[in-house]
Amino acid sequence: MNEQHSLPPSQNGTPQPPKKEQKKGVTAILDSQAIEKALLNMQRGSNEAAVTELRTKASGTLPIRVVVNALGQMLYRIGTQAEYLFVLLLRAAKRISAAVFAVFAAVVAAFAAPVLHFFASMMHDITEPWRKIVQGLRSARQTMRESEEGRAAGLRQIKQGIRFNRHVLMGTLNWIFPVGAALLFAFTAHQMLLNGFSLRVTYNGEVIGFVEADTVWDSAVKIVNSRIIASNDDAVNADWLAKPSFSIVPVDPAARSSATVMADTLISQSSDQIQNATGVTVDGALVGVAEGAAELQAALDGLLAPYQTGAEGHEVSFARDIQLVSGVYYTSSIHTVEEVVEMLRANPEYLQVRTVDIEEYDAEIPVEVVEQPSDQYYVGVKRTIQRGKEGEQHVIARVTRIDGTEVSREPIETTVLKEMQPEIVMVGTKEKLASIGQVGSGQWTFPVPGYRSHGTYPGHRGHDIQAAYGTPIYAAEGGTVLKAEYHWSWGYYVLIDHHNGLYSLYGHCSSLAVVPGQEVARGELISYVGSTGTSFGNHLHMEVWSDPSGSWSCLLDPLDFVTPPNG
Repeated sequence: MNEQHSLPPSQNGTPQPPKKEQKKGVTAILDSQAIEKALLNMQRGSNEAAVTELRTKASGTLPIRVVVNALGQMLYRIGTQAEYLFVLLLRAAKRISAAVFAVFAAVVAAFAAPVLHFFASMMHDITEPWRKIVQGLRSARQTMRESEEGRAAGLRQIKQGIRFNRHVLMGTLNWIFPVGAALLFAFTAHQMLLNGFSLRVTYNGEVIGFVEADTVWDSAVKIVNSRIIASNDDAVNADWLAKPSFSIVPVDPAARSSATVMADTLISQSSDQIQNATGVTVDGALVGVAEGAAELQAALDGLLAPYQTGAEGHEVSFARDIQLVSGVYYTSSIHTVEEVVEMLRANPEYLQVRTVDIEEYDAEIPVEVVEQPSDQYYVGVKRTIQRGKEGEQHVIARVTRIDGTEVSREPIETTVLKEMQPEIVMVGTKEKLASIGQVGSGQWTFPVPGYRSHGTYPGHRGHDIQAAYGTPIYAAEGGTVLKAEYHWSWGYYVLIDHHNGLYSLYGHCSSLAVVPGQEVARGELISYVGSTGTSFGNHLHMEVWSDPSGSWSCLLDPLDFVTPPNG
């Protein structure tokens, strides 16, 4: 629209030019006259009167309701047009579907009319003779009732009717035979399609089943070969298999045999070559085969029966792993149960009997030797500081015997009745000095380094070394203590075997530091100087022997082996 809007007057009544300020609200956007015109033209109802008023006032400002009303009118027009378009499309679809159906009906009618006419003509030709026959029979019956001749006249009329309508009957048969043949063919085809074709298997002159294909037969043969358990001298082969014959026949699929079922049937039909039986294996090796598994098991149980005691926990079994293996075997390898048992008896080891018993008894607890390192003794020296004492315990054990000979004893439960005392042995860790020789080395040392004097006299067995009471006495050479005890003449003494044919004796000791069986090194403490036994003062009586008898003939001079430090 081209009309101009008046400017608001100022306070003094003079018009003011418009201020250059940012428009607010909806008019900030709708500043185009074209948009304004479009909005005003879209008003309806009461809004249209308001717009007319605005036009007359020429205020220049559009209310918000004008815009909202315009948007509503626009959405309404869009919805109306969309609905109208949908109605047009629906009408077009109806017209198209009606045309398609009309064409389809015309096509069906064009094809159906000849077919219906054909079947109608066929039904007329088939039923026409029978209608005439029925009419003739009715006429003959009426003639029999009305004619004086009665039954004879009726029969003549029937014969005449047959003679005059023979062509009609022949025409009927011309329809009946083809239709019957077609129905018979349809029925036969239906049965064949329903049942399907299968292979009939004939084996050894007998039909043994039906299979879907010859591959089922091949699978059955493989199954049988896998079941055959050959002896050590046999090899699994197909020599047992006769040649089958196959023929195609229609049969219900439910009557077909699977490969597994056919394999079972094949075995039963080949009993002269192979058959189901039970083999006896020992440690996995086949020994014999018999037919009756139950009879074989009973025979094996009979071999174990004499060893049964009935005691609680008592078990009886064969020492070897004897198993019964059911399977398919060559008929030539099958024996009687008695023969198989004799095969087992031929090797006594096969039938060794293992018995297991639970036994209770009291037993000793063996002494445990405990070795403890000690730097108080030289390396190589062991000294027992505590003698061991055996304990006692009550034992419940599982005892296994083979043919009566015990092969194992496994404790199941033990109860200690008396504690065992361990034997404690000190093991020397002290390094030897260079002047101290090894056991039996032949390098002897003087036994009493702290001596005062030494000497001997005629008829004396050894050499006397005087020293103060309690002076340490050391082994002149390493070896094993044979004796450490009291003697009426030597008093407390120590006898050492040096393992080189020599023995040394140390007598009149005040006390002993070793025990029999103890290993000592050269220079190791063995006793202390004293005056026990037949003695008249503190000294060491030393002897050297060439054999353990201690006789005068074996005595050697100790000074040939030891040298006093001071000469």
